[in-house]
Amino acid sequence: MITLPLLLGALGALLQVSVLPVFYPEPWATPLLPCALVAAWAATRQPEESWPIVLASAVLLGIASVERSGWFLIALLPTFGVGLAIGSFAPRHHNFGARLGRATATAATGAVCYLGTLALASGSVVGLVAAVPAVALAGLGTAVLAAIAVVALIPLRPRRAGLFS
Repeated sequence: MITLPLLLGALGALLQVSVLPVFYPEPWATPLLPCALVAAWAATRQPEESWPIVLASAVLLGIASVERSGWFLIALLPTFGVGLAIGSFAPRHHNFGARLGRATATAATGAVCYLGTLALASGSVVGLVAAVPAVALAGLGTAVLAAIAVVALIPLRPRRAGLFS
């Protein structure tokens, strides 16, 4: 099941650099689709299965940017880590509301960490501080994208073994 997360990560990175900037003229306010996909996959499937999304997104974002892929990998690791942490405390089989809550919390936290890491890497920490409302908007937009992705990934959730599961 590694190929689907790899494809999702690649598609998320390509949409992040091509389509999303058209709708959001303020770069700090743009929702982060790779963070949303990592969070949604971690909430819908097993959290440790989301690493291919992180890897594929980081490589493609690094290719499309002046920053190195390693910075994007470091920027996406908090989203992966929060997804693992929240997933380790959640019960194995949980309802849709719990999945949605886990995904949105992970995505919003990951988006803020992502933007902070890349601001540090590019040397524009002062710009990040000045754009706190836009960063909050990016976190909110990323959480909404994660909620949409959770709904789309429902058919891929693990099933309980049993007659009426």
